[in-house]
Amino acid sequence: MNSHQVIQGLISTEKSVRLNEKNQYAFYVDPKATKIDIKRAIEEFWNAEVKQVRLVKLPKKIRLVGKGRVFTKRQKKVKAYVTFVKEGFDILAFAGEKKEKAPVKVEAKPKTTTAKKITTAKKAASKKEAA
Repeated sequence: MNSHQVIQGLISTEKSVRLNEKNQYAFYVDPKATKIDIKRAIEEFWNAEVKQVRLVKLPKKIRLVGKGRVFTKRQKKVKAYVTFVKEGFDILAFAGEKKEKAPVKVEAKPKTTTAKKITTAKKAASKKEAA
């Protein structure tokens, strides 16, 4: 299999970001690709030694349509979790896509009044006007 067709994309979810700290990355790969194909493609693209490749085949989703259950016609997707030998290897920094984190500013939220307080204030104002 052609190494350019094996890797379809990098997965960036909360779980995959946590795995990045452990020197593991998650990719969407071609369903026909084997572990050896994935390992060769990654070593070719990033010139990094791969320690382990694990594959996860995503199941079809079940949805209710009318009176029965129907399997959706979702594309076959396969995730590959790849562990690198070299500690601290960063694909995003290697590709030049890593951005520095901007400092987070925390602003104090103004206190809001509840609906109950607003209605009691309106009632009190209407009584003063009536008197």
